[in-house]
Amino acid sequence: MTREVGGEFSGEMSPTYEAPETLALGLAILAPQQFTPPSKAQITGRMAATKAGEGQR
Repeated sequence: MTREVGGEFSGEMSPTYEAPETLALGLAILAPQQFTPPSKAQITGRMAATKAGEGQR
């Protein structure tokens, strides 16, 4: 993607597009995937809390 500067193209990406594109490259996803909700709900992690004295010994 190029940016038009004074009627000419500078060859640079728009700064508003460059950041999400860079992030997408780092995450190995397509840029639009950052703004699209997942197709189904997913559990992404679990957390367990154990009160003092209630854990295994």
